[in-house]
Amino acid sequence: MKNFVKRFILMSAVILISIATFNWYIDPMWCFDHKNQFNQYQMAFNERQQKINRMHFNAFDYNAIMLGSSRTAFINHNDIKTYHAYNMAVERMHPSEFSDYLEHAKKVNKKDFDIVFLGLDFSSATHRIEEEQINEYISNVNAFAYRYKILFSLDTLRYSIKNVSNFLFDKYKTRSRTFDRDFISHSYPQSPQSVKNSVDEALFDYEYPYDENYKKTLQELKDKNPNTRFYVFTTPLPSKYLRHLLSNPHNRQYYTRWLKENVEVFHEIEHFMTLNSVTEDYAHTFNGASHFYPSIGTHIVNKTFSYPDDTYKDFGIKLDEGNLQQELNTVFKSVKE
Repeated sequence: MKNFVKRFILMSAVILISIATFNWYIDPMWCFDHKNQFNQYQMAFNERQQKINRMHFNAFDYNAIMLGSSRTAFINHNDIKTYHAYNMAVERMHPSEFSDYLEHAKKVNKKDFDIVFLGLDFSSATHRIEEEQINEYISNVNAFAYRYKILFSLDTLRYSIKNVSNFLFDKYKTRSRTFDRDFISHSYPQSPQSVKNSVDEALFDYEYPYDENYKKTLQELKDKNPNTRFYVFTTPLPSKYLRHLLSNPHNRQYYTRWLKENVEVFHEIEHFMTLNSVTEDYAHTFNGASHFYPSIGTHIVNKTFSYPDDTYKDFGIKLDEGNLQQELNTVFKSVKE
């Protein structure tokens, strides 16, 4: 009996150590900084926790930070050439989360950021989702031996196996979004017809509600960071989707309010949610109804920071109080036509 117990304990220890070693080697929770051929393609399954893990357990010394939803997460932080930027954008990040994440990042960074590159979605202004509990993610990374304990987790093992499968069987090439170990988002081409089908499926009738605290939320974010410059942009949508959205007078009213409040807070924004050569060619520039390819993100950065870029000359317009109404008139006229 004693020998059986010893063998059982030994076998259990070997299994646990093997699981922990494998999870460490693949590192799906982004708690370590090593790279290898098997962990070079990473799934984003809990982006808030993963990006906070990355922030806490790796070198973190940046002068710029990117905030926004998954659309902003598609943008390569290295495209902001004049700054060292950390992309903290995550799926469905709501403006009500911006300030908490920024304040926490400043604590880890031990200094203010020179700039915030802020992506604003129309959908995030139309309703307030249940606010994510950032304190929970922070508590996790501060818990005793957190990053070592999760190495023994079967949930971690499940994602380690999936990440290895992505590499061995080239599954990452069919995914709409995959991260590499430099935390750059990659989106692999979808067929133009599948993109068109995705957009068509999104064309349901819906009158968007509006978050009455939207402007206040953005103003508080700006007021808390007087030493930081905000580079603000609106995220584009496929032209067919935008036309459908704005064909409803109710939605046009809120689109108008959304842009006005953005301009009132930040004075000048780079506006991409228009009818232009990128959004008209959505079958080749988007991978679905909501997300553009990372290559389009490069043009968004170039336009916003005035980097040289002769492609898509009609993509992006600087909006301020002087030309806002003119731009609204142009868009609404195009929608009616």
